[in-house]
Amino acid sequence: MANPPTQGLPFPQTPKSHTETLDVTSEVSSISRRLRILEERYGNLNKKTQVSEQNMLGADRELTKSIRMLEEELVEVRRAVEDLRDKLKLVVLELKECAKRDELAVLRKYVELWDLVKFATVEEVERIVNEHVQKL
Repeated sequence: MANPPTQGLPFPQTPKSHTETLDVTSEVSSISRRLRILEERYGNLNKKTQVSEQNMLGADRELTKSIRMLEEELVEVRRAVEDLRDKLKLVVLELKECAKRDELAVLRKYVELWDLVKFATVEEVERIVNEHVQKL
């Protein structure tokens, strides 16, 4: 049998046997199966990527919220520290106006020297003078 002329076809056609057709069919089936598996894997990877992105966005929101809260707390702590500094400055000024230990020691010596219990009040002096005047 002669081959029919192949006009316009790039490769000449040759009659194929039944086994060659089965081989090609099985190859196409195998490639089709592998392609479906690859598409399924690609879809699974796509889903995993979406889940990961959603998780990262959620974590980013939580982290941003935590940072904002920490910044607010930091501002409050700074205000409290500034208030404490102001109060401490006032305490230092008050302490500068107080008598020192050596000044108190000098005052104690004068008080002990004078022995205030032995001093008389004006009423006592007047009473004593009146008693002496009456005796005379």
